[in-house]
Amino acid sequence: MKFEINCLMMMMMMMMIMMMMMMMMMMMMMMMMMMMMIMMMMMTMMTMMMMMMMMMMMMMMMMIMMMMMMMMMMMMMMMMMMMMMMMMIMMIMRRRRRGRRRRIKIIIRLIIGADLFYVTG
Repeated sequence: MKFEINCLMMMMMMMMIMMMMMMMMMMMMMMMMMMMMIMMMMMTMMTMMMMMMMMMMMMMMMMIMMMMMMMMMMMMMMMMMMMMMMMMIMMIMRRRRRGRRRRIKIIIRLIIGADLFYVTG
């Protein structure tokens, strides 16, 4: 039981670190873009072309951010599902020492459920 909990904790920690890294990357990218824009403004007179370029860049940035967010959300969902599964299995194992066949059936059902989730996800 303790080992499993440790595993879950580790997973959570990893997730947190990943999130932090992603955020940092995003922030860096934003900063870079801003710097580029400022430089451009300074270098050139703001023509329509420049405006269009800026708009495009901003749009691209937004798209990338959204994608990253979605990815993170998906990862979180997957992890949560996995954790729920682990907890369920652990609970079942602890509760039913004698009902061997029933336990196997439940685990199989859980696995099938997980497969379905993956397919839908």
